Amino acid sequence: MKHFYMLLAAIALEVSGTTFMKFSVTHEWLIGYPVMLAAMACSYFCLSKAVKKIPISVAYAVWEGLGLAGTALMAWLIFNETMPPIKLLAFGVIIAGLIMIKKGTFKVGCD
Repeated sequence: MKHFYMLLAAIALEVSGTTFMKFSVTHEWLIGYPVMLAAMACSYFCLSKAVKKIPISVAYAVWEGLGLAGTALMAWLIFNETMPPIKLLAFGVIIAGLIMIKKGTFKVGCD
């Protein structure tokens, strides 16, 4: 179960890091870049801990897919980027794809 929490932490840190990347180019680079680098480094660290028990194909797909959706949500909320219905549909398709990847992954003797 702790590996699942590490994956969630990796996703949250990726979203934070990417959000601070945008913040650094639109507001204050002196704060944004160091926070971005630290968050992204910690994100990869947490992801590396998660893949000890979660198959890499699942962990990476979930990390990237939910990170993408989370980053788009932050861009919409914080930076007033557009969120048209087609984009929302695309995120739904991504989430459906993540569910299919998880359902199609079988655990074969890796404990």
